[in-house]
Amino acid sequence: MADGRDAAFASPLLAASVDGDNDRTPRRLLRSHLLGKRDMRRSRVSVGIAVLFAMSCSCVGATELTDSEIRAYYLAWSAGDVGRLLGYFSADAVYEDVATGERANGISEVRTFAETFLKRTPGMRVEPTSILIGTESAAVEWTMSGGAGKEAWHVRGVAILEHKGGQITRATDYWNAD
Repeated sequence: MADGRDAAFASPLLAASVDGDNDRTPRRLLRSHLLGKRDMRRSRVSVGIAVLFAMSCSCVGATELTDSEIRAYYLAWSAGDVGRLLGYFSADAVYEDVATGERANGISEVRTFAETFLKRTPGMRVEPTSILIGTESAAVEWTMSGGAGKEAWHVRGVAILEHKGGQITRATDYWNAD
């Protein structure tokens, strides 16, 4: 901790840029073993692009979708209120769940996706933990949980929301299905 590396490794976004080209850090050794040198460089570029995207989402300016509206959107998911949930989407919205490979085009397919998902996960709760809003897009880090006792489960994920006129035109969820 004396050189500050341990604190930096607590953040995966910072981990890719710490220690310059010193390939001896434990994280770099593992990543180079799993990815190879060329892919490791690509991974650093990908992390840099993700950071730039997040920074662009947090730019100051007039936004059409607010923090409170995004929180209400996730409350609708948690309540299982498909009607209220659909009110946040435009008629031609696209919803993609990358982990499951499912994609819904248009509001009727979004309705079907939401109804099916909520039937499969009764009592599910989803809570945004971090929200960054830009003029045309937003990034939301969230946690989803459900079940009780030995059946309890917890998943962390990220959503990228594109919006126009106060409505979501595209929602893409990324999470680990394992």
